[in-house]
Amino acid sequence: MSEYKINDLINQFLDKSQKSQLYYERMAIQLWKTELGDFISRYTKNVTLRSGVMRVSLLHASLKFEMMGRKSEIINILNEKVGFPIVKDILFN
Repeated sequence: MSEYKINDLINQFLDKSQKSQLYYERMAIQLWKTELGDFISRYTKNVTLRSGVMRVSLLHASLKFEMMGRKSEIINILNEKVGFPIVKDILFN
C-alpha cells in the first residue's frame, strides 16, 4: 500500500481539476482575517480577490491610510502564508 501526504493529494486534485487558482484565492481571503488580527478584521467590511487583485473595503479612512502604507508588507505576508504569489496588488476602498 502506498503512502501519500494529504497535502500532496490535495495539490494533485487541484491541478487536475484546474481549481488551484480559486483555492489559493480563497486561502488568501481567509488569511486576511487571521493574519492581520482581530482589530483589522473587525473594521473590514468585504474582501475579494480576482486575477491577483485583492479589493478590501474598510470602515474607517484612517485605517485605509495606514493599510495603504503597509500594502507591500501585507502582500508579502499573504503570499508567504499561501505559499504561492497569488496577491499582486491590494486596492483599499
